[in-house]
Amino acid sequence: DILGKQAEKDGFRKVITQTMRDVESGATLADALSRHPAIFNDLFVNMVEAGEAGGVLDVILNRLATYMEKMNTLKRKVQSAMTYPAVVFGVTIAATTFMLLFIIPTFAKMYSDFGSDLPAPTMIVMAISDLIRTKCWLLNAIIDGGVVGFRRYYNTKKGKAVIDRYSLRVPVFGQVLLKASIARFTRTLGTLVSSGVPILEGLDITGKAAGNYVVKEAVAKTKASISSGQTIAG
Repeated sequence: DILGKQAEKDGFRKVITQTMRDVESGATLADALSRHPAIFNDLFVNMVEAGEAGGVLDVILNRLATYMEKMNTLKRKVQSAMTYPAVVFGVTIAATTFMLLFIIPTFAKMYSDFGSDLPAPTMIVMAISDLIRTKCWLLNAIIDGGVVGFRRYYNTKKGKAVIDRYSLRVPVFGQVLLKASIARFTRTLGTLVSSGVPILEGLDITGKAAGNYVVKEAVAKTKASISSGQTIAG
């Protein structure tokens, strides 16, 4: 009730109030929180359930708070690590576009006055420059179509598997994404196990929280091996 009154956002205040009413009507706190999956994910709900069962709910909530703060710090570190290459890439695109729009046309006029055949690479660059200047709408349509197609393909199981697999092989970005996924996996699993959540159930949750299909599949295979008698290390 106190938290609901203190909440600054109306939407979150309603969620807390509804959670309070569900608990008052006989539901456990974990059950009440599970009715709002957009806010309280499987990790949160399972840890609260373990805390209620073991009588250490206050300890679990503190661990959850620490976990979420550390994950937020990790997210900021990943964003910081990717800022420099992203800026370099953006500047490169901007400089290339500027050259194609304003510099190449000047050289193209000079070359045309020579009257001789130009090398194939030069002809290709001049054609791209002409396309950008005269048919910008077509280029925009191609880019928009590519973005929409990429999103639709990524939303499929096969598309997510292919794109996530190749994203880990991209220079610089790939290693950052892989380390971030592994860090997220280990921190999540460690928090769950220390809170009393069974290892197999914890692997289910951490696989979903890894953020990458390749890591998720590796966790699923690990769980299957453990279920058949293998050690976690094995």
